[in-house]
This record gives sequence, C-alpha cells and structure tokens, in this order.
Amino acid sequence: MAARKSTKDALDLYQDLVRSFTRHEFKPLYLIYGTESFLPGRIQRYLIRSALQEHERDFNLDLVHGEDTDADSVLATCQLVPMMAQRRVVIVRQFEKLSNNRRFAAYAKKPNPQAVVLLLCNGKPRFNTDPYRTLRHSAACAHFEPLKRHRLPVFVNKMARQAGCELADGAAQTLVEFVGNSMSDLANEFAKLQAYVGDRRVITRDDIVQASGQTREINIFELQDALAYRRYEDAHRICEQLLLAASNARGECMRIVYTLSTYFVRLWKLHGYAGARNSYALAKELGTPKFIIDKQLRALRHWQPAELTRVLNALLSAEAELKGGSQRSPRLIMTLMLNAVLIKPEAGNIHRN
Repeated sequence: MAARKSTKDALDLYQDLVRSFTRHEFKPLYLIYGTESFLPGRIQRYLIRSALQEHERDFNLDLVHGEDTDADSVLATCQLVPMMAQRRVVIVRQFEKLSNNRRFAAYAKKPNPQAVVLLLCNGKPRFNTDPYRTLRHSAACAHFEPLKRHRLPVFVNKMARQAGCELADGAAQTLVEFVGNSMSDLANEFAKLQAYVGDRRVITRDDIVQASGQTREINIFELQDALAYRRYEDAHRICEQLLLAASNARGECMRIVYTLSTYFVRLWKLHGYAGARNSYALAKELGTPKFIIDKQLRALRHWQPAELTRVLNALLSAEAELKGGSQRSPRLIMTLMLNAVLIKPEAGNIHRN
C-alpha cells in the first residue's frame, strides 16, 4: 500500500488492511488519506479490535483529533512503551490539522516498534512537503476515494455476507439505485433492511422497496419504468402517490430527480454501445449485471439521443428549481418536469411496452 498510483480502489485497500489486521500483521505507522470517510472509520475499529484485547485498551489506546492537540504531545504518546500489552495503538484523526505536524517526518524514519500509529488525513496531502514527503516513503499509505458506482453493489453484498445473510439477484443493485452512492447511507439503509426482514436470510428487491415504506406498485422503480416506456398517465399517478406518502416532499422530489437522472444518463451513454456489442460484453465492460443491461436496451428502443438530451435538460431544470428555493411547490415542479420528459403523444402514435 504505497501512496503511488495504484489500480486498487478503496474497497480493495480496505480488504487488504482488514486481512493484515486479522492476521496480526501490523506496520508501526500508517497514513490513510482521501475524501472517503466511511471505510477509514471502519478500519480504525478493526485495528483497535485486532491489536488490543479489551482489557488492554484503557492504558494502551490513544485516540486524538489534530485540531485539539499538537505534534509534541502526540509524538510523546507515540514513543511510550505499552503497559502490560504487546503493543500500544495511537490514532490521530484530522492529522492535517495537527499543529507542527511536520515533526512527524523524523518519527517516520524511526517509529516506535512497539506502537501502531494510524494517521488519518482528509483530502490529498501535499506530498512534495514534509511530513507527507517522508511519510510517503516510510509509512504504509492508502488513498481512499469514493467507490465508482459499479463497485457499490460489491460493497453491499460484502456487508450482507458479513451480517450472515445474502441479497437475491439484482437486490444489491436495487439498493444502490434506491439509496445513492454514499457508503455511509448504504450501510444505514442496510441496517434498517436487516431489522425489516428479521431472521430471514435472503433479502429480495421487494424487501428493499417495502422497507422504505413504498409498495410494489408505487415506488421509484415503477416510476422509472413508466417513464422509460412512455406511460404518461402511470408516471403522473405514481409520482403523485410518492409525494403524498412522503413526509418531506422536497426531499422526496430530490431523490426522485437524482434516481431518474442516473437512469437516463445510463440510457444516453448506452446509445453509443447499442448494436456494437452484445449484452454480455456490455455487462462486463460497464460493470453492470446482464439482466439490467437487457432491460435498459429494451427501454432504449423508445428513445432517440435528441430526446434523451431533452429529458436530461428537464431533470436538470427540476433539480435547479428544487435546490434554488423556487416559489413553485415541489408538486408543481415535478408535474412540469414529467410533462417535459414525456411530451404526451398524439392518439394513435403511442409507444407501447
């Protein structure tokens, strides 16, 4: 795990660290940096659990925030020998805010072999200056950035396995589409989902929809399909029911617009591939399950590139109004958006499923 460019993403790096901690293979100094915060938070817990027994933590665990202390105090703690334990653990959050942290350059060259020091830095440090220049070569470094969307179902499935359950085919993808790209939000929603299914081991797509308070007939995916296949009346009816059931209409509108935007961007991108490759090749290249690619290709028959551009512009305008404090009600914004997306076809010229 070096700070140099790597093909490994945050999930790979997380698994590498957890594997080494589980084997009690510890480096004396780690630097974890980047904009992703969920997995580094879990790494801290794994490190503490693996490096120290519960009764050893009172005297051998120090967790500090950079903005609350200074480098001299932290370095003094790092140099302490463990008390009635094999090692001590020091975790420094917000290392970039630790005053005079350049003094860690000297420590990095000769760290305490009886300590495991974890430095957590938000964002990407300036590796051309100390202490980061020295840490880059002397510490075990890992760069954590948000996962690409096609990797999020892998993350969800791993959470399920760790919890002793499994997701039916397509359910992980459904959860990602329902919740979005935040690993923290996905973890929270998965915890709610576990409570909803109870002791049942297999979690289905219907469970995800129903646990959210929506129904099999009235949910964001049914709205998505109604739009994809140009079912004008169904789209308005489903959207109206979703807003009536929502406790926060504006928040629900934002979620709907986000989900639909993601979906139609995929259709727009897929136009460049359609006909050039079969669905197996597309699924592999795009990192999307084949059954989803097949479904999107069927929907794509109803849309031309120019129409998809109009759809995306309508969704973008709705998002801007919802975020910009428009005087229009969320319900009216959504009605106008649906009208712009689905210009109602003339009688006898209706696209059918």
